[in-house]
Amino acid sequence: MSGDNGVVSSCSEEIKRDLKLSDAEYGLFGSLPGTGRIIGSLIFMFVLQIFENRKYITLACLAVNGGMFFIYSVTSMKYILYVVRFTIGVVRIYPHIFNDMWVNQFGIQSLKTLMITAFKVSSPLGQTFGYTVGSIIPEGRYAIGFAIIGISIFSFGAM
Repeated sequence: MSGDNGVVSSCSEEIKRDLKLSDAEYGLFGSLPGTGRIIGSLIFMFVLQIFENRKYITLACLAVNGGMFFIYSVTSMKYILYVVRFTIGVVRIYPHIFNDMWVNQFGIQSLKTLMITAFKVSSPLGQTFGYTVGSIIPEGRYAIGFAIIGISIFSFGAM
């Protein structure tokens, strides 16, 4: 789920150099997903009350999240990447809100703890996956890491 954080952290010097970011701009770049999650939690508070079919919301969030990674991998315009990072934060908060509600309402009683654990561990596992991807990609090719994360998200969503 948080694969971009791993790639961004493990490739920070390359990203700062390629995008010509100052330390303050890189700090903004790093904080935008968190800001997006805050705003997203307010947005989805209303979305969950309005829309009945949560499956389509989930699929839309996965599609937007995966699509943002592809934009990540093909652009080097920092303002577009700021929007991408923020948008990833917005759509990433939905599973954190909805998964717990779904398990509580529809989960198999004997598996609820396991299901919640699987949902909660997805974020640190995604971040670890991102660090791994960031560490094995060639120097200056961090965009490949974002493409790999995006493909992973789309693959997960297709299941």
